[in-house]
Formats: sequence, C-alpha cells, structure tokens
Amino acid sequence: MSADLNARISIEQWLVFITVLETGSYTAAAKQLNRTQSAISYAIRKMEDLLEAELFIPDGRNVRPTALSNTLQLPATRFVNDAVALERLAMQRPASWESEISLFVDVIFPNELLIKALKVFSQQYPGIRVVLDQGVFSSTIDAMNSGVADLGICPYIPNGFIGKSITQIEFVPVAHPDYELASKHRSLSLTDLQQHTQIVIKDDAKYKRELGWLGGQQRWSVTHMESAIEAIKSGIGYGWVATHLIQQELDAGELEVLSLDAFGVYNQPLHLVFGATDTGPGRKALAEILLDIGKSF
Repeated sequence: MSADLNARISIEQWLVFITVLETGSYTAAAKQLNRTQSAISYAIRKMEDLLEAELFIPDGRNVRPTALSNTLQLPATRFVNDAVALERLAMQRPASWESEISLFVDVIFPNELLIKALKVFSQQYPGIRVVLDQGVFSSTIDAMNSGVADLGICPYIPNGFIGKSITQIEFVPVAHPDYELASKHRSLSLTDLQQHTQIVIKDDAKYKRELGWLGGQQRWSVTHMESAIEAIKSGIGYGWVATHLIQQELDAGELEVLSLDAFGVYNQPLHLVFGATDTGPGRKALAEILLDIGKSF
C-alpha cells in the first residue's frame, strides 16, 4: 500500500473535536466523554498545533467553531463513525464466518417479514452479504438440489435436506365481485368451477409445473403472482391466492372470496431448509432470525 499511514491526528482526538463542536464548550464535551476539561483542551490544542490553524474561538464560557472546523465536521464525523463500525465488525465476525449467504425464498412468504428479518440481520452482522432470490414453488427446491442456495424457504423439505417449519400461508379462492361465479351468491360446486376460466401460477423452475387444483376446462397460466392477481381483478377468471397478498383488495371490495361446497380455504406450509454444504455461523444466525420472525405471522 503506497498511501501514507502515519496519520498524526488520532481517532480519539477527532472524537474530542466532534464532541466539542456538538456541545459548544470544553466543559460539556468533558462531561459527555467522561474526561477532565484540561484533557479536552489539550487534545484540541495538539490538533491546532499539527494543523497550524485555529479550530475554536473562545466565546465566554463556550467556544465557537472556525470556518475550518465547519469544513471538517462532516468528514470527521464520517471518519469516526466508520472507525467504530469497523471495530464492531471485526469483533462480531470472526474469520470463520461466511462473507456471503445465498437465500432463496418462495414468493408466497410475506415480503414484509422477509425484509424485517434481513434488516435485523444486517444490523447485527453488517459484514455479511445476503444474495436474495425469490421464485415460485420448486425454483427454491431446484436451487437447494443444485447446491446454489445456502438457505431456502419452500413448500416442502426436499429429500436429503434438513429444515424446520417456519409458517403457514392461507390461500383463498377469489374472483372479481362482478365475475359470474361471485354473482351466484351461493356455495359453488366443482362443476361450477370447471365451467369457468381458472388463473393458475406456473412453476418458474425447470419443469414449469402448474400449481394447485387444475380442474378448470380453460386455464390461464402465469409465472408472476402479481399478474395472477391483476388477471383475477380484471374479471378474466378466478383463482386461489395467498390471503396476505390480496388483503387490501378484499377490504376494498375489488376481490371477493368464493364460497365452495367441497373445499375452499387451505393452508400451505412453508419450511426453512438448510443447504447441502456445512452450515456456517452466519447461516445459523440468519436462520434463527427468520424462524423467530416467521412465528409472528
């Protein structure tokens, strides 16, 4: 490294400088940093000697920053904060911890829970990158089987893997209120369903399977959950959708839950699955956070 590392002003001195700037006096800075006033004065005087410039001007019992101090405030604050974060990172993440975790998640897992878990993880382990991939049904299974995923959230635990139940997702049959099935205002039979267009989610993994009950004589297959919801809202057909994804539309009357004779609402389990490789401490930590937050759904 060619850069000159012989910095003459220490992190401690920059911390004193910032504290004096924020408090406006040596006395208040000394109290905040639990030091003597003479130690604060000495630190600032040493900085001024090294910089060959004034940093503060006496103003009664307080001090006023010079133009140079105002210029240095933002970069000095960043420097001290970065140093603290670096030390925290070095203490929290031993060399044996992973630098990156690959997480594959089925799209039906609530996104707000996922983001909440990732935020908690990033705050606790800022040095570990998470690569997130979201897909439908067996795309996560494929990622587990191919060894691409370190962790996965999927509808079942594939053979040869270990995992834990993380939550259950409720699915309901819905249609636009003006759609013929919804306007019958009675319990519907399988025959009723078979005579209308069904919107189904196509698996986005290798074999492109269609998911759920497939009894409709006419089916529209889509690979995105948002597309399925929009198709149902537009009155093209009916379909089963995760309740949490359409709660706003249900509350607004844009979609209506169909009443069925034989079956209707069902719960789809989701599992947190560990990848085939040895599970490192970072993956274990992320798994614990995901499992804990999953319980709140």
